[in-house]
Amino acid sequence: MEFTRFNFDNKIFSIPGAFIFGNGHDREPMLSVQMGDLKAALPIPGVCREFGIEQGTPDHKLLELAAKALNYVKYISPGDQIPNEILNGTASWALEDHHLEYAKNRLLLSLAAWASGQSLKSKDPVKICEMLESPEVKTNLQQGFERAATELKLEGGREAVMALVDQVARERAYVVSLREYYQWILALPNNLKRAQAIFREDRHSLEVAVRVYQLAAITVKDYHKRFDAFDAQLDEPRSVLRNLPATIDFIRDTRDDLHRDTLWWKDIEEEWKDPPFGKPKTMRKNISDIYAFLAQHFMPE
Repeated sequence: MEFTRFNFDNKIFSIPGAFIFGNGHDREPMLSVQMGDLKAALPIPGVCREFGIEQGTPDHKLLELAAKALNYVKYISPGDQIPNEILNGTASWALEDHHLEYAKNRLLLSLAAWASGQSLKSKDPVKICEMLESPEVKTNLQQGFERAATELKLEGGREAVMALVDQVARERAYVVSLREYYQWILALPNNLKRAQAIFREDRHSLEVAVRVYQLAAITVKDYHKRFDAFDAQLDEPRSVLRNLPATIDFIRDTRDDLHRDTLWWKDIEEEWKDPPFGKPKTMRKNISDIYAFLAQHFMPE
């Protein structure tokens, strides 16, 4: 039996407002239900025991899928669609045109660089477009298409290579989209430095802000390394196009890992995407919140 939606049969899931959520750093599946005036959070194994959901039944299989789905969505309500990541490996959210354009242009530039033997690298979308418009790079790109078609033994020539580029670009565009989201996260060390200046006369708050900065700097450095390693691997067009299934698996694994982390970051996004530096009292609370957040999810082992 193939499932496409979380259509449960057991009566526990028919309680109005019931939903499954991930608890804590490991996103342990829990069922949230309203019981009179109280809202209860019930561990899924306990729900199965108390309500007779036996292993191998449709509801149990759906709960197993729900545990996986919590890597892609924050909550699951009965009747929700199962995420595409589980059904067919594609992403559950929509791309914007500029994400796809940037991903494609990065691949085209790397193809031109490979053909010419030159270093043609840039992360600036405007600069990349300008480079692709230059006569020299256009010539190199055409040579790249011809060389790739020959080495990959593609009968369709340029069109066949472009089809592969389009396929990889569409997958890569989701990581481009995530990188755009991560900009406020990558800016945390700078913003935490600014926050320290607010607390120059408040020793306790300053000490906390310094500790938070140190922890955030380690976390952000790791994200920079992950994005750089991703780009480095995809800037090798011969390997990317020759090993397409492995390339797509690599992109999707990176996409899913980064997207899973956003489910945590959304808890403090409102406080730190545009920090209220002019409100010291609010900043003290925000500093305290991000300290607890980083300690829970990113404390070095």
